[in-house]
Amino acid sequence: YLSIMQKYWNQYSESRFQALTSLNKSEFASLLAEFQPIVENYFRIHTFTGAIRRRNMYREQSNSSLLGAEYKLFFTLYYLKNNSLQESIGAFFNICQGKVSMWTKQLLPLAQEAIGKLGLLPIQDADVFYRLLTSIEADPILYQDATVRPIERSTDWQVQNEFYDGKHKKHTVKNHIVCGEDSHVLYTSPLYEGKIHDKQLITEERLRFPENVVLLQDTGYQGFETEATVFMPKKKPKGKELSGLDKTLNHIISSIRVKVEHVIGGIKIIRMVKEKIRLKTENTKQMVFIIAVGLHNLRKKYRKIIHQS
Repeated sequence: YLSIMQKYWNQYSESRFQALTSLNKSEFASLLAEFQPIVENYFRIHTFTGAIRRRNMYREQSNSSLLGAEYKLFFTLYYLKNNSLQESIGAFFNICQGKVSMWTKQLLPLAQEAIGKLGLLPIQDADVFYRLLTSIEADPILYQDATVRPIERSTDWQVQNEFYDGKHKKHTVKNHIVCGEDSHVLYTSPLYEGKIHDKQLITEERLRFPENVVLLQDTGYQGFETEATVFMPKKKPKGKELSGLDKTLNHIISSIRVKVEHVIGGIKIIRMVKEKIRLKTENTKQMVFIIAVGLHNLRKKYRKIIHQS
């Protein structure tokens, strides 16, 4: 166990550790502080397969395939960051493919809970988000956009039709996000099929913004009605050209709104939400995205603190 820990904790350089997990070592340590008691309490009551133990276990067995909270967290982050085949992950951690599947099923919700303990998960309820915005005294500047993720094509042609994204020419799922000036993601929508348009998506989730909000968005939200002050590039009229002034204003708005594109890029450092996801259930696909958003918020928070200090 110690040799394994030394391999990834001490011997890996900062850059390699970050490449494998998306976090540097200090960020990993901050998340581990919340993750360790959660995972220890969980496995004290539950078995490796998730069943309730007849008697509570007070010490982890020394022959565990992922011994210790540190190794479990490293495994979870590695799994999300690299999106490798489970056989490949099993070879890296010297465990079989079946155990990779069982470990991820148990550890992903615990990782999400640990990020939540740090207060870094996005709000997922539109009404709760609206109440938060109305409680802010200052006039917040917010950015909204939708992000798509490729998925495997279903064998059911009706499901294929729902999830086929004509714009990207692939089968996808979609989430809508709202972030602030500090690039912290404040809100994330439920999971939607890739076919749905951005305007229809935001209408279905009934997302509202109070009048004290300044909102920047792209032309995909044309026709979205809100109390907020909205800045959006002007669409080119059919068969006509935009004026020089309109082109200049569009360029200014787009150069400001690019912040949300950088945020989406930060979320997609986690390759499982960038590349084709092989997980089957909708709940797991959504959980993986929420964890990726939480890890983005963690990196933004801790690197900003280090930069300021």
